[in-house]
Amino acid sequence: MDSVLQQHTRILSAYRTPLPKDCAITPLDREFRETLTEWAESEPLQCSQDHAGNIYITHAGQDPDLAPIAISFPIDGANSSNNISSALNVFSQLCNKACACSVTLLGWTSVSGNLLGRDLWAQPTQIEQHRPSNPWLEDFSECRRASEFPLSAIFEIAEDSQGPLKLVGSHILIQRARENPASNARVEYSISKASSTRAPEIMVKGNDAEKMAQRLIQDYSEYVAAIFDTF
Repeated sequence: MDSVLQQHTRILSAYRTPLPKDCAITPLDREFRETLTEWAESEPLQCSQDHAGNIYITHAGQDPDLAPIAISFPIDGANSSNNISSALNVFSQLCNKACACSVTLLGWTSVSGNLLGRDLWAQPTQIEQHRPSNPWLEDFSECRRASEFPLSAIFEIAEDSQGPLKLVGSHILIQRARENPASNARVEYSISKASSTRAPEIMVKGNDAEKMAQRLIQDYSEYVAAIFDTF
């Protein structure tokens, strides 16, 4: 079995491979999607796709009744290497931890730099409006609807050793981060005005971003579990 480093190197190499010449017709990175699927199948991980083309690779948590916490990145376009590298690192680390919530590595379908998959996950009923201009969506018509993939929270992570640690996101996640800091470095917190209609979101970027995100995901998993324990 390949080491974690070898697995990550292979995945990142596939992500950075240029899209084929017909990408204007089909803007999806199918080769990278296949690489992710093969990797998930070689591990004790669950792999699914929704009708917007988003891909979910999930490590089961201790409580299957709790919605997973997602670590997200744009899956098409190969323009966010820092995001997927950090996502892979934190996801792999959490696979070795005991978390109440499952943890999902979530690749959003991305077209021309826009996270179309995230928009359709947030508002699944709008997919029919997008089919005429994005006919490739038909390739996923037999997949489960995006509405069938609930999430407890969505994280985006980008490690940058040269940049200050910044957290921008939903009020509840910023509050948890303030109450349970994972870094001695100065942290800039900002509550985002825009938010998903289905789950709180947060962007963790800068030096120690991966460390902060891992700690916050574990903390938020405990927080979610505690809420459900009261019912």
